[in-house]
Amino acid sequence: MDLEALPLREVRHGRFGVNEVDGRGGCLGYVFGGEPRFGDLARVLRDGVIVADDLRVGYIVPEGPGSKALSRAVKGESFHFGLGFSGLRPRDVVECYERDLREFRPGEPATTPITHDYRTEVELGRAWVERPYLFERIDGRGGVVQSAGGVLSSGDRVRVVRGGQIVADVLRIVLLHEASGAEVPSLQGPGLLYVAFDELEAGDLIVAYRVPEPRYREQRLGELGIDQVRPAGHGAVAVSGPLFTGPVRAGTRARLVSDDEVVADGLPVLALLRDGRQVSEIDDEDSPFEIVVERPSLPEGVVLETYGYVSS
Repeated sequence: MDLEALPLREVRHGRFGVNEVDGRGGCLGYVFGGEPRFGDLARVLRDGVIVADDLRVGYIVPEGPGSKALSRAVKGESFHFGLGFSGLRPRDVVECYERDLREFRPGEPATTPITHDYRTEVELGRAWVERPYLFERIDGRGGVVQSAGGVLSSGDRVRVVRGGQIVADVLRIVLLHEASGAEVPSLQGPGLLYVAFDELEAGDLIVAYRVPEPRYREQRLGELGIDQVRPAGHGAVAVSGPLFTGPVRAGTRARLVSDDEVVADGLPVLALLRDGRQVSEIDDEDSPFEIVVERPSLPEGVVLETYGYVSS
């Protein structure tokens, strides 16, 4: 492809629909695309709008008594997922993905890069890991922790610091228990904690933090499979192909997805053409149409995903 590399690499692993929620950040979900994996980042879409992002798939347990935790889910079946997001609702869609830097510098920690300005963070609390602890129900390695200030709450964003170096970031508190073993929404003293990071060690420092809510949220619109591309002048191309979902609207943005990897983003959708005439929206394939995108060239065989923004 003749596309310049994005600084961050996003690869999507799968999607599931939320059927039931437990009110504590877990849910029963049906996988309808791909194979969500343990440790994936996750975002929640509600009526196409991203209402939460940078979540973590903390556990995947098949439906049924006595089921063992798995490293990934499979399409066409239901699983219990832990995301650490108590705002889940039935009919939400969860998109699971991984994100990393395309190039690592020598000595750079292999941790998921943040997408916010760290200067906007507000620290919420800290805790030292006294020793690892196995959460048998989900076969997950957490830790016995002692508070070092502030309050830790279920769903908090956290990072793991070891020897003064960040070894993992963009994690979430998926499970939080008192020292007695009872699950609790927040913790200020000794307790048990699970953040979906299986390499937790004694002496690690867990730092919880908050970032500002976005002023605008992404709203997913239509998706188009690119079959044909022609020059449209002034550094633009017109593309056509099957419309997977609608609507597509002029004046929005688009990204390119190839083999589940986002390979380009932020492309302006300049115009929509139907039977050679300009229209404002396309939501069906009743007659031939084209989408004009600000791009000197585009490869065929990729998916054009369009989106806009709504106020939070």
